[in-house]
Amino acid sequence: MPRAFTKSEREEIKHKLQEVAKQLLLHHAMNKISVDEIVGQTMISKGTFYLFYKSKEILFYDVFRQEHDAIQADFIHQVRVNSSVMDAQTLTAIIVDLYKKLENTFILSMAFRGDLELLMRKIPRELINEHDKQDHLSMQQLFEVLPDLKAYDVEVFTSALRIALVSIMHKQDISNEHFDDALRLVIYGIAAQLLKEKI
Repeated sequence: MPRAFTKSEREEIKHKLQEVAKQLLLHHAMNKISVDEIVGQTMISKGTFYLFYKSKEILFYDVFRQEHDAIQADFIHQVRVNSSVMDAQTLTAIIVDLYKKLENTFILSMAFRGDLELLMRKIPRELINEHDKQDHLSMQQLFEVLPDLKAYDVEVFTSALRIALVSIMHKQDISNEHFDDALRLVIYGIAAQLLKEKI
């Protein structure tokens, strides 16, 4: 019978698993990472791993959600803090900063390799549905901060930002030298449209 872990031991084990997962996902394709490799780097047993996660994919989804939610919360916080002076220039600076943070995470590496799509096919649908609900609540917070937005605006705005984000994955192909300025210009256009400013 496995021994019971204290609350602090459980937190420490889970934290170790998540940190190792993030590092592995930053440098390796998801299907090349094994549970054996994860437990080897965390120095825990395979049995203990399965007490915390039913599969490596659920661990990967857990760390993806945490990173995604932290970045999204930071974005909403920055919009809220700057809401009294919000213009296209301010919103552009917030979004560019967010993209720079995202560029240094494993999420972009996963997206570039196609791992995010693969991950979504491998995890239980109820986990995705639960996250979608939380995502919707976060978008509602954006409505509260920028009350003139309509649901359609947020959907189009979010899609446009995803298009800009995809361009980061093709930075080498576009032009490294001018990429940051070009990205800022594209995002400024999106922000100006969203805020109904004249460009």
